[in-house]
Amino acid sequence: SRIGPLGTLADGSLKWGVHAAPVDGRANEELIRSLAEFFHHPRAAISILSGESGRNKVALFNGAEIQTLANRLAR
Repeated sequence: SRIGPLGTLADGSLKWGVHAAPVDGRANEELIRSLAEFFHHPRAAISILSGESGRNKVALFNGAEIQTLANRLAR
């Protein structure tokens, strides 16, 4: 498996790969780190709003414009 975007699900959400095990928040940390790298957005400005202990998460990109994120994802 790889780290980063793996596709889009039927509901429009992203499937995102991480290697870290979901122990002591390591998978969440890796997710935020890889989102920041992929979208060129500061790590400190990305937070997980819901799903910290589950497989499905909602992330917030503080200060980001949706069009900028969509353009990066489209590449």
